[in-house]
Amino acid sequence: MKSLRILATAFALTTPLAVQAAQIVVGQVGPMSGMEASSGRAYAAGMQLVFDSVNKAGGVNGHTFTLVRKDDGGRPEDTINGTRQLLAENKPMVLAGYFGSRNVADLLQSGMLEKDRISVVGYRTAEIRPDSPWLFNVRAGLRDELNKLTEHLATIGINRLGLFYEEGPGAPALIAAAEEAATKSRAAITAKASYPSGTATVTPAVDSFLKSKPQAILMVSSGAAAAGFIEQYRAAGGAAQLFAHSGADIGQLSQRLSGGQMQ
Repeated sequence: MKSLRILATAFALTTPLAVQAAQIVVGQVGPMSGMEASSGRAYAAGMQLVFDSVNKAGGVNGHTFTLVRKDDGGRPEDTINGTRQLLAENKPMVLAGYFGSRNVADLLQSGMLEKDRISVVGYRTAEIRPDSPWLFNVRAGLRDELNKLTEHLATIGINRLGLFYEEGPGAPALIAAAEEAATKSRAAITAKASYPSGTATVTPAVDSFLKSKPQAILMVSSGAAAAGFIEQYRAAGGAAQLFAHSGADIGQLSQRLSGGQMQ
C-alpha cells in the first residue's frame, strides 16, 4: 500500500501543472477471473483503496486518480486486446497490476508500450525478465529472492535444492539465476522440473521430485500451480521443505491448503 501511495504521488508530480487539475487514469488489464483471479482482484482493490484515499484528501497538486481495469482471465491474447482497447478508449497515463510471464512478454513484443510511450508499473511474473525501459517493478526482484532463499537455507544445512518453475522463453534465465544463487551459497540445484505455462498441470513435476528427493524445493510459479504442487506432493509423501516465491498468491494458498500443508 505504501509503494502504491508513493507511485500515485510520483504520477501526479510528473504531470504538468495546468490551470485546471487533471484526472490521471491508471489502467490495469489483469486476471479478474480464472486461476489467478484472487491476485488480480486484490491488486486492483489495493490500488483503488489508495486512490480513493488520495482523492479524498484533495489529490496531489489537485490531480485525482481513476482506475480503469479490464479482465484478461489470465490469457495472453486477452491481455493484448484489452490493453489495445484501454489505450484507445481511456487514454491512461500509466499501466499497472499486470500478471503472467507470457502476458507481460507478449505485451512487450507487441510494441504497444513503445508506440504509445507508456509504462507498466508493478507486475508479477515467474521468470527473470530482461531489462526494459517500459517495465518498472515495485518489489524485490526474483533474482534477489532466490539469493536470499538459498543463503538462508545454506545457513541451516540445506544445500540440495530443487527448482519448480513455469515453462517458457524466460525459463533458461531463471534456471541460470537459481544455479548462480545456489553456487554463491555453496549449495546446488540437484533437481529441476517444470509445468506448462498458463496451467496448473503439475503431476509430472511431482513425480520427478519424489524420485530425486531434494532437501528443499524452490517454487517459482503461479499461485494455482504452487497450490496444486503442494497438494499432490504432500499427498504422495514428499518430505522436502517447500518455498514459494512472492508471486504465488498466499491468499489462494491459504484458502486451498490445510494448515499441515502450509507448514
